[in-house]
Amino acid sequence: VIGGETLYREALPRADLLYLTEIDRDFGGDARFPDFDRARWRESARDDRTALDEPDAFTYHFVVYERTDR
Repeated sequence: VIGGETLYREALPRADLLYLTEIDRDFGGDARFPDFDRARWRESARDDRTALDEPDAFTYHFVVYERTDR
């Protein structure tokens, strides 16, 4: 699902996999991926990166979560 926070919130109960990009930097803004109960999800893959071409380098992570409560 590609969309805003409302679409993510509505689709989350149906999802079995989450493909997220987690960024270790605050960009401001008012829309975020909704909070989810991480106890119901298991991290199954992670690829850590660093954005060196930015004025202030920061790290980000491509993370896959699998639902565990089904």
